[in-house]
Amino acid sequence: MKTNYLYIKQKLMAWFTPRGSRCASSPRVGFTLVELLVVVAIIGVLSTFAIGGLRSISRASALTTTAQRVADQINLARQIATARNLPVEVRVYSLPYFGMTTGGAWLFRGMQVYVVNGTNYEAASRRVLFPERVIIRDQDLVSVMSRVSWSNPIITTNWGEFGKSGYGYRYFTIRPDGKAVIYNTTDYTNNTALNDYNNWFTLHNWEQDIPCGSSQPMPSNYAIVQINPFDSKATIIRP
Repeated sequence: MKTNYLYIKQKLMAWFTPRGSRCASSPRVGFTLVELLVVVAIIGVLSTFAIGGLRSISRASALTTTAQRVADQINLARQIATARNLPVEVRVYSLPYFGMTTGGAWLFRGMQVYVVNGTNYEAASRRVLFPERVIIRDQDLVSVMSRVSWSNPIITTNWGEFGKSGYGYRYFTIRPDGKAVIYNTTDYTNNTALNDYNNWFTLHNWEQDIPCGSSQPMPSNYAIVQINPFDSKATIIRP
């Protein structure tokens, strides 16, 4: 009788005991502190590379998008000049640091199109401000756009949040016949047509405290906006 009782007890314990705990000598599952530290270090290294890659992709995307917006502004000016039979200025604005409205560096990071009707200048597009770090290489604008625009016409109005003493611009003009020119006088009588040597400018990502002039090496990631001298059509070239 006692034997039967022990037999039944063993059977019941076998039935209701979790399978993983039946063997008292089975090893405990877990990680040592050293193993956890190694895993955390690996995750940190991989995250660093991933964040750097995402930043590069983000900047490249912003550069492409901005180049397209610049080309769209030029093509819009071309259409307006033909439709209204009036010259249209394409202005590129030199502005303070990103996030600032006064002082700091002067970076070409804004655009707007104006219709020239006699002595009146009518805004024909919305202001375009470039995203963080994207600028137009200033040395290109020296050859493409007229220096006279820094002093004439005299800046007497604010440009959005930028005060009249807090910005400047360079420009070229698209005539009603579609040709892009640089006017050397303020009365629109003497002009120089764009040609294959001065019909483009470069956009790239800018880093603070790094000069933007042509003496600096061209960055690996950039976009060129080229203007056809004969019909002012803008196209984008990416490396």
